[in-house]
Amino acid sequence: MEELIKAMSNEDLRALKAKYADNESIAKLIDGILEARRKEEAQVKVKATHNKKVNDFYAKLGEPPEGTHNHYARWAEVDEPTGEPEVEVMIDGKPVMRQPTAKVWKWVLEVNKAFQVGRTGTTTTKIAKRSISVAKRVGNTLEPVGNFTNATKACEYLKLIVGGDSASRVLQRNGYIIDQYQGDDTIA
Repeated sequence: MEELIKAMSNEDLRALKAKYADNESIAKLIDGILEARRKEEAQVKVKATHNKKVNDFYAKLGEPPEGTHNHYARWAEVDEPTGEPEVEVMIDGKPVMRQPTAKVWKWVLEVNKAFQVGRTGTTTTKIAKRSISVAKRVGNTLEPVGNFTNATKACEYLKLIVGGDSASRVLQRNGYIIDQYQGDDTIA
């Protein structure tokens, strides 16, 4: 029912809330949905405004100087100098200056930043020793469910609650047959 209510328009939700004004749980559910939608709309507007500012900034830059291939901007916490530099010690007759700093969040721009895109070489898949093949007993026949890397993953896939018990015992208790699997084609 909750999914049906979430699919309704805002006007329909307000009408439903007015219709069931004396039902506190429905009113609370509808208020939560409307508030979540308001927050989502606000986030979309903030992102659109931010993206427009970034695009305007780069449009004003024009053609880059020779040797500049990309810009990488990141929002990070950095040490920023505050106040006047102070003399801390004298080393070899020369004063070593120290300036107090404070941590602030700001945009850090790096020019010609490179990233590792992918790995070189071949990748090999390792077969887990605990891989299992699960089937469901239906009458006198077995219907295959799938292959899993372990019994816990099979329980998660089948939405079975393991709790403090063994995942293999939970599968068996629910009518599933478990066999060892040596392949590498698993569902989970």
